[in-house]
Amino acid sequence: MGIVWGGVERELYAFFKSKGLCNNGIFGLFGNLYAESGMKPGNLQNSSEKKLGLTDEAYTAAVDSGNYKNFVHDSAGYGLAQWTYWSRKEAMLAFHQAKGASIGDALTQAEFLYKELSEGYKSVLSVLKTAASIREASDAVLLQFERPADQSEAVRKKRAGYGQEYEALYQKEGGNEGMTEAQARQKIVGIMQGWIGLKRSDRSHAPIIDTYNGNKPLPRGYAVTYNDAYCATTTSAAAIKAGYTDIIPVECSCYYLIEKAKAMGIWQENDAYIPAPGDEVLYDWDDGANYATTDNRGTPEHVGMVEAVSGSTIKVMEGNMSGGVVGRRNLQVNGRYIRGFICPNYASKATEKAPEKSIDEIATEVLAGRWGNNPERKQRLEAAGYNYEAVQAAVNQKAKGGASAKKSVAAIAQEVLLGKWGNNPARKKALEAAGYDYNAVQAEVNRLCRK
Repeated sequence: MGIVWGGVERELYAFFKSKGLCNNGIFGLFGNLYAESGMKPGNLQNSSEKKLGLTDEAYTAAVDSGNYKNFVHDSAGYGLAQWTYWSRKEAMLAFHQAKGASIGDALTQAEFLYKELSEGYKSVLSVLKTAASIREASDAVLLQFERPADQSEAVRKKRAGYGQEYEALYQKEGGNEGMTEAQARQKIVGIMQGWIGLKRSDRSHAPIIDTYNGNKPLPRGYAVTYNDAYCATTTSAAAIKAGYTDIIPVECSCYYLIEKAKAMGIWQENDAYIPAPGDEVLYDWDDGANYATTDNRGTPEHVGMVEAVSGSTIKVMEGNMSGGVVGRRNLQVNGRYIRGFICPNYASKATEKAPEKSIDEIATEVLAGRWGNNPERKQRLEAAGYNYEAVQAAVNQKAKGGASAKKSVAAIAQEVLLGKWGNNPARKKALEAAGYDYNAVQAEVNRLCRK
C-alpha cells in the first residue's frame, strides 16, 4: 500500500502537534517512518518474518500474550520506527506493558518515540519543532535518529519526498489546517521551546540570529551579529518562524519593540496584567522597591515570551539570559521589574472556533475520568484547544469544594461579564478572597467573549 492519510496518520499527527512539533517536523518524521515500516505499527522486518516464520499479526499477538519470549534480543526490526537494538526494544516493551497496551498500538509507539526524542535525541526534537523545511526535518531524523546503513543523498531525497507526499495528502484528503486561538499561541511557544539550551558561547544560537537577519527589510537596517545581546532578536525570530510578523513586532531592540507594539495597538502597560502563552513580557531592571503599587515606565532592558501561567506564577522563556543562553525564568504576577506586555492578536490567526464546552463542563468530565490521567490528560486537553491550567484549576476547585455552595466557574464568569466583580486588579483580589481561581474564571470569560 502506498502513502495514505488514514486513521494512523491522523492520530499521530494530532499527538505530535500537541507536543509542539511543527508541520515540517511532523511530515519529515512521517516520511522516515513510512520508509522504515510503511507507517504500520505492527510491522515486523520482512527478513525476520521469514527467519521466525511469523507474520506481522502473529508476532504482535505472541509478544502481547507472552508466548514469544525473545522480543528484546531477536534483533528483528519492529514497529513504526523499526526498533531493532536490544536496549531500545527492552525499553519499548516495558513502556507498553506499563500502559497495558499492545506492543503494536500506534499511539503508544508514538508516545515512546517522543520519550526517546525528548530524553536521548534532544537536538533532533529541537529541529522537529522549528524546521524551516520538510527536508531539514527528514535529514535530522534520518542521520541522527534512524541512522540506517544507507544515508546517501538519494535516500535523503526519497525520505523527504515521502514527507512531502504526506503534506500534500494532509492538505487534500482531510488534513485540518485550522487552528484555535490556543493552538495558534502554542505554535510560537513550541518554537521557543525548541530553542531552550542554545548558547552564544558555542554559537548554537546561530539559527536564531540567521532567522532574524534573513527577514528583510531589517528593522532600522541593522544586521544582528553573533556576539550581540539577542533577547529581542529571539522573540522576533520566533515570530518570523511562525509566520506571525503581521501580529508580532520584529525588532532587535527592546525599546523599539514597545514602540512598535504601541503602534500596533497591542501594548499592555498594566504591570499587574495576567498574560497568556505567546504574550511577551518586557523587563526594566531599575524597577523600584514600591513596584507593587506603581507602574513601571522605565527603559526596557530585556524581553521574554510567556510559556505558561500557573496560579500567580508566570513561566517565561528568554534568549540571552545569564551566560548568553536561551532559558526559562519564573516570574510572579505584578512582580518586580515588569515593564509591561506585548499581547499579539492570536485570535486573528484562529481559523477554528474555540471549544464550545465551558471550563466548568470540562472539569466535570475530567473528574469523571473522561480525559484520562496525566500526562496524557494534559496532552489531550491542549490538543483539543483547551487551556490545561484553567481546566486543572477548576478541577482542583471542584475537588476541594465537594458539596459546598460555591458557584461554578461558568456562573462566576457570567457574573464577571455583568460587572458584578468589578475591574482588575480589584476583581482578581475579590475572586481569590471568595475562594475562586482567578485564572480559571478569566479563561472562561475569554471563551465567552469569543463566541
